[in-house]
Amino acid sequence: MPKELYNILTGALLLDNPDYKKAVKYGFSAKNIPETIKLYKLTNETLTVPRGMAKGIIRYLTKKQTRYEMQDLRLLLPEVSFKSEIKLRDYQESAVSRILENTQGFLVSPCGSGKTVMMIEMMARIRQPTLFIVHQKELMDQIIVAAVNLTDLTKEEIGVLGSGKRTVGERMTVATIQTLNKLNLEEYIDKFGAVFIDEAHHLAAKSFYEVISKFKGCYRFAVSATPERGDGLTQMVYACTGGIIHEIEQNQVPTIIPLLKSVKTAFTSQLNEHSQIVKKLISDKARNQLIVDHIKREAAGNYSLVLSDRVEHLNTLKNLLVKQLPGMTIEILTGDLPKAKRKELMEKAKAKQIDILLATQLAREGLDIPHLNRLFLTYPKKSQASVQQEVGRIMRPCEGKKNAIVYDFIDQNGILYSQFTKRRAVYRKIGIKTG
Repeated sequence: MPKELYNILTGALLLDNPDYKKAVKYGFSAKNIPETIKLYKLTNETLTVPRGMAKGIIRYLTKKQTRYEMQDLRLLLPEVSFKSEIKLRDYQESAVSRILENTQGFLVSPCGSGKTVMMIEMMARIRQPTLFIVHQKELMDQIIVAAVNLTDLTKEEIGVLGSGKRTVGERMTVATIQTLNKLNLEEYIDKFGAVFIDEAHHLAAKSFYEVISKFKGCYRFAVSATPERGDGLTQMVYACTGGIIHEIEQNQVPTIIPLLKSVKTAFTSQLNEHSQIVKKLISDKARNQLIVDHIKREAAGNYSLVLSDRVEHLNTLKNLLVKQLPGMTIEILTGDLPKAKRKELMEKAKAKQIDILLATQLAREGLDIPHLNRLFLTYPKKSQASVQQEVGRIMRPCEGKKNAIVYDFIDQNGILYSQFTKRRAVYRKIGIKTG
């Protein structure tokens, strides 16, 4: 191997560990935290790198006119057939066609663009036994429902690795990453010629990355509204799946662009550690009442989604709302609820039987309720992926839905205001206007 190529690869695949940097920054012990994350292995004179680097290696060798031999050990299984009822929009057809010119890579698909529909159509065209990998049960259920509605698959023949089930479908299987982490993967890695990763920015989690890297399927495609991560581990995503092949622009998608209303709070803190600031923030009575006042003003005639990353914060807000809006149906949806209760609340919400829904991270990727038209972001954050997904919850068009509004609460603290500027950049990218 050319020394220059070796240096390029090992440099690109040696990443700063954000956990180590965070520990050092805040004065915690970093004794047992590695300073870097190494995505390559060097055994004797053999360098092993993630398959997502293959295209770049070939491009380099071709440019340098270096002779090489390539042995492709990826898995192709006997074809299976799907009858698809999907009629893609023009931008979806362009995306699917472009992606399928490749055997691996990343599709950037903004909220409301129909990523599930496109993945199912790609599966039908590839004609390989396919595994869909998700990180939430709600996403698994959504994909199963969509596949049954859009193809000749029945619910009974779709394999499920999750929710206590361990079945592999002849044509299609859906799995949660949590379940795959518990399984002996040697029993499963040769059963799929294609693997799709939904919300693929989660790949940078070590457990996610290591599991997906073991599957041998020839086709490996990743989909997310945004692959970019705020912790510096975006390269980890691309190393596993290959780089971005196609990006659907937000203005191509038939969505409702919300209005942004920024609300300044009186909350301030001299603390410098984010977790301590947030602990104080969620218990601040004046700030919580300010949030409730704005929810109350929008409650009549609208369907509101109130988001926070802390369950105790949602409980506080709900208690205030129940007292001050006695005629409204107000519920909390979190990932900790029993499966039956979560399902019950989701069905009530979809049937427009909940006026104000308070939710945690579950709402970012597992909530598909098009009639929601008011969003209250009550918890400070800077992650582009998180903010874009949360705003996307109210951008879906729906009969009778005329507009949508995002409320963002801005706090008087240097760290928190800096996070708002990151959120503001996301709003501008989406095309949100300030009201």
